[in-house]
Amino acid sequence: MELDPTAFVPKPIRIVVIGAGISGIQFLKDVTTRLPNVNITVYDKNSEEGGTWAENRYPGCACDIPSHAYQYSWNPNPRWSRLYAEAAEILDYLKSTVAKFDLRRYIQFGTTCTGANWGEMNSEWSVSLQSNENTNTEVWVKCDVFVIAIGRLNNWKLPDIKGLDTFQGRVIHTANWPQGLDYRDKDIAVIGNGASSTQCLASLRKDTRSISNFIRGPTWLNSPAVVNSPIGVSHRPGRTAQTPSSPLNGTITATAAEGAKRVNPESTLEQQPISIIESANDLAREHAEEYNAKLMVFQAFCTKFEEAAEQFTSGPQRRFAQKFADSFLDSWKQELSSDVPASKPTYSSVAAASLPADRARTAHQHHHQQQQQHRQSGPPHRQGQQATTAPPRQDLRVFIRLEAGAPARAHSSYAIRTLIKEKLGTVSDKVRQVFQVRSGWAVLTADHETRDFLVEKQAEWAAELGATAVETNKEWHTYVVSDFPRRLTDFRGNEVDSDSVVSDEIEIQTGLKPVDIRTGRQFSDNPLTKTLLVSFLKPTKKRFWSLFGSRAARLIDKTDIPKQCETCWGYHFARNCHRQPVCHRCGKTGHSVDDCTAWEQCVNCLGPHDASLRRCPARPKKVRGVLRRLSKEQREHVRIVGAETYRQRHLDAQPESHMEIRQDTTEMLRDDTPADVRPDARDPSPAASGAPSCIMVATAPRAGYEIEEPEHHRPGSPKKKRRIILTTRTHDHDQE
Repeated sequence: MELDPTAFVPKPIRIVVIGAGISGIQFLKDVTTRLPNVNITVYDKNSEEGGTWAENRYPGCACDIPSHAYQYSWNPNPRWSRLYAEAAEILDYLKSTVAKFDLRRYIQFGTTCTGANWGEMNSEWSVSLQSNENTNTEVWVKCDVFVIAIGRLNNWKLPDIKGLDTFQGRVIHTANWPQGLDYRDKDIAVIGNGASSTQCLASLRKDTRSISNFIRGPTWLNSPAVVNSPIGVSHRPGRTAQTPSSPLNGTITATAAEGAKRVNPESTLEQQPISIIESANDLAREHAEEYNAKLMVFQAFCTKFEEAAEQFTSGPQRRFAQKFADSFLDSWKQELSSDVPASKPTYSSVAAASLPADRARTAHQHHHQQQQQHRQSGPPHRQGQQATTAPPRQDLRVFIRLEAGAPARAHSSYAIRTLIKEKLGTVSDKVRQVFQVRSGWAVLTADHETRDFLVEKQAEWAAELGATAVETNKEWHTYVVSDFPRRLTDFRGNEVDSDSVVSDEIEIQTGLKPVDIRTGRQFSDNPLTKTLLVSFLKPTKKRFWSLFGSRAARLIDKTDIPKQCETCWGYHFARNCHRQPVCHRCGKTGHSVDDCTAWEQCVNCLGPHDASLRRCPARPKKVRGVLRRLSKEQREHVRIVGAETYRQRHLDAQPESHMEIRQDTTEMLRDDTPADVRPDARDPSPAASGAPSCIMVATAPRAGYEIEEPEHHRPGSPKKKRRIILTTRTHDHDQE
């Protein structure tokens, strides 16, 4: 028997899917990413993807499943605005998913499936399709796999109610809600109490004259009606360190969403009157049982006490027995009159228990004194009143942009100030500082009037510097557009340079004119695409937008990173640091990191890691958008825990060096001065001057203007004081 020559030739599997809703998109994504040699086409009767979320547009239409559970695991959305997302937001999410994974090329819209037959002889399906534009013509498509993903809510149907055809008013099904329907000041009757009815009632009742709900039987609701209010993590810049696609970000939002609904439930339906009788009875019964048990023990002790006290009738014995009886009665009186439960252990109490007794007592007394001072000096704060926050600081810098080889870059800051004084003598005393930046020079002014005056009069003084621009700091909102095509083809197949049309396309998609478009440095695995960085003066209103089939644009959310000096590894700017160089690995002086063979120990927290670890406990943390340094007590506690962790980490490594490790950590704990307030390296040391090494006075240097982010004195903030540190180190040990 001769074999068919095509018997062993691989043939693509033909798959036809009906429906581009949430299940159709899921199936399409799995097939295109997991199955090779497949020819798949999805047909949908609508003009866009989304299924039921594209068809249902009635007021209040939303999902009755929490948003973080109603999404694709392979494309989580951490930015749901509500616990139960509305239909429009879910539709936007499905559209962005299709665009992000380039699934729209497999979907054919405006096509309805009218039938399907299975051919036993050829083992294939014959699917009948009909275009919405031409309903008189049917097209038959053959396939090997036929998938129906139309769901249960595909075709709406009015109920068979007697007299409905003769009703003089308007009859509307929620799945066929007319766009722009005006229902204000009308009498409305709603039939049914399913999910659509429950959502529709809550939205319609606000503007109608009257509304009635006719149901066959009551529905039990396991939670109050949803209130449309923002929940979860805020979207302001610098809020989170995670990327928008981070699973941790989605988990945080989901937890905040569920917690918000449990803690602060609000109902749009009529609630039942408050009743406390049952709870009061339970509380009284519980306390009565406990009181009766105490009373029974007290009476038993009193009976035995009475028998024992009969033998003491005179003299000192009777007086002592009388005192003992009085104290016994007082203790039981206090026990029976007060019922204060013992406090449960908290994290703070457990952490405090780990400190030495004297340190814990000292820290508690100092904290108590601070609380008393705060109560006496702080302004009165009423309950429920929001705490006032300091206004944001103004950026008073004026930037002088220069070319890379401009002669003005070689001048000193004093020369720039004298030029400004020569040209604009009236404001010379309002120029606080001039310093170099990467783009040229920056002038720090005393107030915003001087800053604006320098920009306004730039023609009178900036020309001699050869400045390309004189401007204030402007905040840009930059978006990353990945997988942007390098070339495009028009309708006739002619290649078009995508860079020449990208600016117009961005303005069409966002409605904003970009201030800068540049190619990102991110390497793309696909040589046909690249990454663009698009900057605007304000964020775009559209949540999801893309360019020529690229991935959805993502806003770059910059977070402030604390500056760390690479000389002493303290948390400050390194430009004017004159302190002793410290080893990045072990935190000691006198050698470089390349020659270091010691174990890693952070110079800031004394923990077993190098000084640049981003998770270092001593690192300044961002609190309400502002970087905050640790207080003296917090820094002391962090260094104690870090030194103990370092000791335990290396306890079993070399047992013979236990005493050396303990001595090193003890020495570093004594020197509790952080790297930010250490003495200047130019000051003479006790060993160098020949003085006895017993008392050292360390004065914190005056904090100057920090170039990138100036520090302004805040009212009420504590000033650094002189500290006297007693040391018992020998000269040889100091010089190591």
